[in-house]
Amino acid sequence: MTAPTHIAFAVASALIGGVESKTVIGLIAGGALLPDIDHPQSAIGRVFFFISYPLNRLFGHRAFIHSLVLWLPITLLGFFLWSPLGWIGLGAISHSVIDCWNLSGVSLLHPITEKTFVLAAKKYRLATGSRSEFILMMVFGFIAWGSGYIGSQGGIRSMLQAFLGDYTMAKESYEREGLKVCYMEGKIRLPNGMIEEGTWLIIGTDKEKDSMSIYDKQSQKIIHIPDQAKFLKAKLKTTDKQWQAVKLNEPAELKEGTAYFKPLKKWYIAKPGDVISGYVIHQGNITLSPFSL
Repeated sequence: MTAPTHIAFAVASALIGGVESKTVIGLIAGGALLPDIDHPQSAIGRVFFFISYPLNRLFGHRAFIHSLVLWLPITLLGFFLWSPLGWIGLGAISHSVIDCWNLSGVSLLHPITEKTFVLAAKKYRLATGSRSEFILMMVFGFIAWGSGYIGSQGGIRSMLQAFLGDYTMAKESYEREGLKVCYMEGKIRLPNGMIEEGTWLIIGTDKEKDSMSIYDKQSQKIIHIPDQAKFLKAKLKTTDKQWQAVKLNEPAELKEGTAYFKPLKKWYIAKPGDVISGYVIHQGNITLSPFSL
């Protein structure tokens, strides 16, 4: 296989596997080129010809430098000692595996055995640089693009949740976001049977009661789910903003700003002049002063 095909396969595999870090993807892509350093005419061999020629004379092509006997220990040691080496090793392993689709196959266990490993019967294997390999590279590239798009949308689970509009899945996704400011978009049914559609700021959840508190901007009140309303359809919307949080051991008076606080089980909104206690979250600056009767 040529360098673009190896990179496309490695990146597609990484993204499907849930890798999100661009640095890690880069290490895997770079590692996917390494085994071909035993071929002086390969992309990496031409750059590092002073290494490639001696390796080729010593081991040949698609033998020990392509072997799992070399790359598997490097990968395992890398993850134990220095993780970048582990990711590079995974990229190299992906190279050796996809090369088994070549006409000549690969000696995956060299020097333990000289046996050649292949992924398919000869008529289904590909010649390096052929039209069939180009089509395969395009397929891997499309898979990589699709996997990257899915990752940007929060993964398959998040896309499934958005499609189904399931409240429980949306709530679980929110709880994994930590202190990130999030919104819930969808439809709620009020106790009187009225249905409202909109987007609400999520204040917090209570795992013990499986509840959620959302802020209704129109009424400027907090709605407690499921006590005061139930979601018929829900979609989580995340932002890049973070809540600022503080734990108050004593009651305090809010002098400036807006805050949300949870003294016991439920969340409340506080404005200047209100007394707050317990767990407090806010955006922007707030001013507190000790409260005394």
